[in-house]
Parts: sequence; structure tokens; C-alpha cells
Amino acid sequence: MCCMIMRWLREAGEFFSPGRRVAVWEWVVLGVTCLAGLFVRMAHLARPIQNDEAATVLEFVVVPVKTLLTSYSLNNHLLNSFLTKVSIHFFGLTETSVRFPVLVAGMLSIVMVALVGARLWSMRVGLLAAAMVAFSPFTIYYSVTARGYMLQTLCFLVAWLATAVYLEGLREQGKRSVGALVVACLGLWLGFVALLTMLYAALGIGVWLLLVTLMERRKFFLHDVAPYVIASVVGAVLTVLSYMGVFLTVGVRYFFDNPWSKPRVYQEFFQETYWPLLRFWESVMALYAPLPAWLLVVPAVIALVPLISREKGGVPSLLVITVATAVVMLIQRGVVPARAFVYMVPVLALGMAVGWMWLVEGLGSLVKRREAIAAWGCMTLVAIMLVLGIRNAPVTRTLEAGAEYTPGFVAAILVGKHVPEGAVVYSTKSLPMTTAQYYLRMHDRKWYRFTAPWDADAQTIPDMPSFWLLADTRYDATHALEEGLESLGLNPDEWEVEEKADHLGAGLYYITRREG
Repeated sequence: MCCMIMRWLREAGEFFSPGRRVAVWEWVVLGVTCLAGLFVRMAHLARPIQNDEAATVLEFVVVPVKTLLTSYSLNNHLLNSFLTKVSIHFFGLTETSVRFPVLVAGMLSIVMVALVGARLWSMRVGLLAAAMVAFSPFTIYYSVTARGYMLQTLCFLVAWLATAVYLEGLREQGKRSVGALVVACLGLWLGFVALLTMLYAALGIGVWLLLVTLMERRKFFLHDVAPYVIASVVGAVLTVLSYMGVFLTVGVRYFFDNPWSKPRVYQEFFQETYWPLLRFWESVMALYAPLPAWLLVVPAVIALVPLISREKGGVPSLLVITVATAVVMLIQRGVVPARAFVYMVPVLALGMAVGWMWLVEGLGSLVKRREAIAAWGCMTLVAIMLVLGIRNAPVTRTLEAGAEYTPGFVAAILVGKHVPEGAVVYSTKSLPMTTAQYYLRMHDRKWYRFTAPWDADAQTIPDMPSFWLLADTRYDATHALEEGLESLGLNPDEWEVEEKADHLGAGLYYITRREG
């Protein structure tokens, strides 16, 4: 068995890092990194369900498949919704089963980053980048949050690696790898099914492919890349077919009229989109947070190395993908949320890893022991990443304000305990009402008539003799209560307010009309 495993690892190493033997210790380091990354993620996997996750489950998962494929909203990431439905079918409805697909995607992304690094640079670069991705607060958070962002990231890495394999086959052997074409097609297609913002990543890969082709025109020509273009067209057709039910139901215009894709004025665009992207850099730099401030200059400076370094493809894909993403965003001017660009975290991590290994190998060359110093330097840097990542695991920052705190979970407990089933429960807009509905309907099997300021049902409340009010009391209970009454157009002097419970930021009140 051990001999078989060693043979598989040797063959995998020859495939993913041609021209250089992948040592056993490198596979061991990758395995330890994955186990440590899994340990960190498991600590957050069973936390209370978040508001967007609850909306996905209620509206698109625990419904017929037809509803899933013909409905669209910002919470229906098709691939995630479908995989979550499959997971719940086999494992039951729990927080863990809801997040299981993205957990798998997050773990596979760690491996894929290492393989991309090995293919384009060296396995040492891949190992260091994998350690950064394993403990990036962004990738940790979206590996345990049932949304489509880590699925998109995984598909992007798969398409990127398959493209690199295809190009190297043309360059070294003059062969067109059918397997690489199929994998690239699947990666692009499933990436778009995960999130339509895969467009940015796909264009980055496409521009990189074109530039490599132009620079390597002595070894292969544009017609050699034609099969890849055909595979991309097939992926586009599959994407259209995947969204056909949505197109027929809500129309194509919806995808261009929604708040995220609508062009904005440049001032608003820069404030709401470009600057938030700096949080991804913060996500990578957060790994170095325990180090002295002056040491942060080192990784910041060496991160510039990939901008001028020539990888095996002759064109720095890191630079091309980053610039292509920025240019397309600038042309579109849509206020796309920063979380749609989680796939940039592996790109930044690979850039940092290239810079670090360039520095370590340079030091090794000075003492004429380049390989030995590079190996020990890689292991040392990965070990530092593991120690810092595991140390920070209990308090990993999500970079999403209040993301780890769910007053809707508390609200569900209060409503289930105090409110009769079927009663009308009005919620202020700041309280995650969807989360409360998730727990009450999915776990306690109780039904309530929840309504909010934006619902038509809320207009009938002033005519009722009594109703229940949920308020977010994390900051000011009195203001939250007044806000709830004012949003209904009610005069506080005409209603009696009885506080039933106020716990961990969720307040529950019973409102009755005063007699006379």
C-alpha cells in the first residue's frame, strides 16, 4: 500500500511540476497544511446560521428543484443551492450539512493553489501560497458560509490550472491536451453557475492565454488555441442552458438592472467597490499581524516581484488576471460587493509566495546552497503560517461587520418560547428576520406570520388589536422600540408596550391597543 501511494505521489508530482521532482516532504507539508486548515474551519462550521444562508435554504433549497432553477435573487447562487439540496438530502438539515459543499470547496481550493503554484513556478511556491490561503480570514469565512464564493474560487483555480497544462503541452510537445480542454470547459461553466461574477476571472484567464500565444508565436500559432476557444464557447452554451429557467421566468433584463451591475458615477464606484477590494490585501497581510510593524515592509516589497518575474508561461498571469479584473470593473462601473472577488485571495497569496521564495532562493544562491536553503526556508515559512493561523483560529476575523453575531438566532428562541404559533410578528429592518424564520420553521416546525416594513402585510398591522414586535436592541433598546412603532406609523401614546424578553441584542415586545 505504501509503495502504491508513493508511486501515485511521484506520478502526480511529475504531472503538476514537470521537469522537477516533487519531494516526499513537500507532499507531507501540503497534507499537514490541509489538516490544519480543516481544523480551523471545523471550529466555525456549526455556528448559528447567517441571514443570507437562511434565505438560501428557505427560498431555494427546501423547495422543488424546478423552483430552484427558475428563481433568481442575489441569494440563489445556483451551484451552491443545488449542492446544498443534495447535502441536506443525505445528511439532514443541520448547519453542518448546509455548509458541507462550501467546506469541501474550500479544502480543495487549498490543494489547487498548491498545484497551480507547482505548475507555473515551483512546488515550494505552491506550498507557501496554500498555507496563506488556508489561514486567510476571507477564505476561512466563506469556506464555512453557504454561499457560492468558494465554489467560484475553486472553479477559477481549476480553469487556471487546466489552461496552464494546455499551454505547456503546446509549448513543449506541440500537442493539444483534450483532457485539459475538458477540465477548463467544466471549470469555466461551473464557475459561472456558481456566480456570474466569474466573468471577471474568465476574462483574466482569456487575456493571459492570448498574451502567451502572441509571445510564443514561434512555437505555436493562434489556430493551436482555437480548440480552447471552442471549449470556452461550449462552456458559455452550458451556462446559458443552466440559467435558461431563470431567463424564461424573470427575463434577461434582470441581470443588467439589479443594483450590483448597474453602472454608477465614478466617485460612487471608487468609494463602494475599488477601495473595499483592499480588504483582500488585508486578508493576506492579517497572517503577519503578530509580527512587528516594521517587518510588514518586507512582504509588502517582495509582493512586487511577481509583477516583473517571468513564470513558465512567459507572461506573469498574476499581473494579467489582477489588471484584467480591475479594468473590466472600471469599464462596467458596477458596485459589485467585494466578496464576489474572493478568487483574488489565491492570486495575491501566490504573488506573496513568489516574492518570498525569490528572496529565500536568492539568499541560498549567495552561499551556493540554493536548493537546500530554499527547502528549509519554505518549510520554515509554512511552519510560521501554521503557527500563526492556528493561534488566531478562535478569534479569526471575518472582515464582515457583525457576521459572527446573529441576533436572529436569539430572536428565534424568544419567539418560539413566548409567542403563540400563527401569531403576527413584526420585525424592525435591522434584525435578521430570515434567520429567525429558518430556525422556527426548519427546526421547531413552527409557523409564524413574519412581516417587515417592506412587506405589504405590514400595512394591515395598524388595524389589529395587538401584535408582536421584534427589535434589534444591541445599541439602544428604547430607540429600537420607537423605530419599530414609527415604521408602522403608530402613535406610541395609543399603544401599550409590554417587554417579554430582551436577550443578547434581540428584544421581544407585545403591543396592544389602549382602550378608549
